[in-house]
Amino acid sequence: VDNGTDFLWGTTGLAQALQSPDTSTRRACAIYDASQVRLHLTFPAAYTGNLHIYLLDWDSTARRETVTINDGSGPRSANITTDFSQGAWVNLAISVGAGGTVSIAVTQTAGANAVISGIFLGDGPPAPPAPAGVSGSPVSASQIGVSWTASSGATSYKIQRSPDGSTGWAQVGTTTTTSFTDTGLSPATTYFYRVVASNNNGDSPPSSSVSATTASLLPYSQAPQGNWVGTYGASGYALLGWNGNSNLVSLPNATLTVDSGADFLWGGTSAIQALESPDTAIRRACTIYDANQVRLHLTFSTAFSGAIHLYALDWDGLGRRETITISDASGPQTANITTDFTQGAWVSANINVAAGGTVTVTVTNTAGTANAVLSGVFLG
Repeated sequence: VDNGTDFLWGTTGLAQALQSPDTSTRRACAIYDASQVRLHLTFPAAYTGNLHIYLLDWDSTARRETVTINDGSGPRSANITTDFSQGAWVNLAISVGAGGTVSIAVTQTAGANAVISGIFLGDGPPAPPAPAGVSGSPVSASQIGVSWTASSGATSYKIQRSPDGSTGWAQVGTTTTTSFTDTGLSPATTYFYRVVASNNNGDSPPSSSVSATTASLLPYSQAPQGNWVGTYGASGYALLGWNGNSNLVSLPNATLTVDSGADFLWGGTSAIQALESPDTAIRRACTIYDANQVRLHLTFSTAFSGAIHLYALDWDGLGRRETITISDASGPQTANITTDFTQGAWVSANINVAAGGTVTVTVTNTAGTANAVLSGVFLG
């Protein structure tokens, strides 16, 4: 520093103050002079690259100043004629031989004192490379999951979608992780995706594109209401919440695990929409429920290829609506129950599971005043 005095206005959390190298603190600081700050850099080795200078009128005295840099090729100046209480950057390329110098002069033209807060050589890390390993797969009839491998230097990712893979690319989300779920999609529809990696220095080129197709919607029906015996369940059944605090289960070749949901018994009844007992002697309005989503899975001890039937019942007439998604190794199948099911709703799908394989069932509340519900699971 050839002419100028150090000064610290103070520590602050404001973005216009320079951050420390570890980004843990910020300080409003400068060297100043009533007329002109002068300093020079001497380079022991040759340097070709960018020089960045930061100026800050922290105490808003309506400063104006000129900044002149000379790397030996002649002076170049920036004339700061507007408010810089939020900071001002001056950036230029320099080229200096070994032993050479770069001079910097900051001259006050208005306000109190000439000030300079920071000098920086070189840029930050480059923009990251395009993400690799991008894949897409259906999650349900209205959702597709996209995942990829992390890009070096990336701090976030932008996910773009196209209807045909070549035109109409639009950003549908951002994330700091390496996966994203796109929602609100149409059933049985193919979508194309690509991912852009980002950091403070810009965006990568887009990744290669991938496509995925949402699941088709399964139909649902009211019949045969609670009369499942002799119609469904030849290969096993689970009456959920049958005992109020436990399920009535007979699954010879599978194990039922409830991952999210609580048992509930509304009560015994003769109403036909309530599930009948295996001996058809009684009926109970029963369920497992969760405020948002019921989740369970079946683990098969032997291979199974056949039908799975699920029964849902809005017994207490709370205007429930829900989606039911069944997933085996081939992907998800979803039914969207958009109408009243106080008389019951059956959802059926064909599944194919190897020995040791699993089938997951997810019931998601989409409307109504209370809970996702599921009353029974039947195989065959």
